[in-house]
Amino acid sequence: MMQAVIDRIVEGKHAVVLIGEDEVEKIVPIELISDNVNEGDWIEIKIDNDGNIISIEQDTQSTKGTKQRVKNKMELLRKRSKRNK
Repeated sequence: MMQAVIDRIVEGKHAVVLIGEDEVEKIVPIELISDNVNEGDWIEIKIDNDGNIISIEQDTQSTKGTKQRVKNKMELLRKRSKRNK
């Protein structure tokens, strides 16, 4: 399994997924992805040697961690902004 992130959802039909550290882009039919997955969410994706998707699972732990890091950074930036006024 490889870690990937949902970069964007196009017209409700396809998800653009960035796979691995190199962020290899793959377009995935939306019906292969869980209904409650959104842009920015992390998934675990398994691909065979021919590039076909075998399975996709939500990675809620990574998604929560990323969202918390972004929230913390935004709070830090807001505090800095208030001090500089």
